[in-house]
Amino acid sequence: MAMLAAAMLEDFPEIISGYVVDARIESLCLTGTAFKAFGYPNGAHLVTTEIMQVTHFSPNRWMIKTQDDDCFVIASFARGGRQSVQILADKFETAHLSQSNWCLH
Repeated sequence: MAMLAAAMLEDFPEIISGYVVDARIESLCLTGTAFKAFGYPNGAHLVTTEIMQVTHFSPNRWMIKTQDDDCFVIASFARGGRQSVQILADKFETAHLSQSNWCLH
């Protein structure tokens, strides 16, 4: 919960749709437990629409933008979650280098 509180105190360039703890990527969707997320009660299981953008802010902070234009901030990772986000970010960067529509910021 301390990591969630720290994430909520940070400033981001987008309007944040919610915060996710125990986050991981599954089938191009962000999954985890939602907090302060529109349409989800605190502590509800979250599965987003397809991820369109991954933004890395610091060693512990990632922002995920979805096909529905939702922006979720990852407060903490599930086991293997950090690696799943990094793998997707690497794929986005590779696609960006090959001039695809997917990109990493």
